[in-house]
Amino acid sequence: MNKRFLIVAAAIAALAAPAAASATASRQPSQRAQIARLSKLNHQLQKRLHNMTFLRDQAKAGLATLQAQNATLQASLQQRTSERDAALAQVAALKAQIAAVPKPLAVAVEQVRREVAYAEWYGGGVPYAHGRLVAQSAMDYVLGHVSATAYGYLEIFGGGQLPTDHADSVLATQDGVCGHAALTFAAIVKRFGFAVRSVQFYYDDPGNIPDSHIAVEVFYDGGWHFYDPTFGAFWTDATGNVLSIADVRNGLGTEQKDTLAFTNLVEDTYYGNTNAFETDSATVVAIDQQPFTD
Repeated sequence: MNKRFLIVAAAIAALAAPAAASATASRQPSQRAQIARLSKLNHQLQKRLHNMTFLRDQAKAGLATLQAQNATLQASLQQRTSERDAALAQVAALKAQIAAVPKPLAVAVEQVRREVAYAEWYGGGVPYAHGRLVAQSAMDYVLGHVSATAYGYLEIFGGGQLPTDHADSVLATQDGVCGHAALTFAAIVKRFGFAVRSVQFYYDDPGNIPDSHIAVEVFYDGGWHFYDPTFGAFWTDATGNVLSIADVRNGLGTEQKDTLAFTNLVEDTYYGNTNAFETDSATVVAIDQQPFTD
């Protein structure tokens, strides 16, 4: 029985062996195809990796170039920033220097202050009242720094800037007609604490041509005193006191002319252009019609 079993088992094994071999043979082409696919995929991946490595190296090189360019630009920016800061500092210094330069009116006031201080020291305060010294010194300054002739030249021929109705502008250009002279005179005198008011004249020139003029009165020692900074004219009584325009128009006093600082050739009496209209009875006079705002 055992022998018979062995024979049957051997027969079964013999029959099963070809089937197993057949199965093994059928599996081998599938594995080869899979290996081939994997090999192809690996090749593709290797190629991709190579390309990506190349691109990475290119990107790194580009980044290094950009970093170098950025460093150059940063250095250039720092240099330009330093240059800008230096320029701004220079501008600030120049502005400070400009701001430190006194305005023309301030220069005039200081000059008048010095002249009055010296005159009072020199004369012991006896010859003239403080108000008269201020007014006469201011008139001297205006006569020397506000030229109607220069104004006429610029108005006719050009070549420069005409002044505005402010003392700093008038003194900066150093030209102007009677209105400029009066407002500049008033601005200086007011800086010393004295009240001023305008005196306007309306009259006819030869040929019945309407004309006008403006001068100033200064209040000190309890009264008004007339000064004409265009012509350098004022009137004094027997004691040397400067009179008001009302007294002048009433025929009182003697005219005084200060021509030491004249720059206005056309206003000089040498050319026959006098201020006789100021005492002419036909002239209309208006007091404090023109405010001085400086």
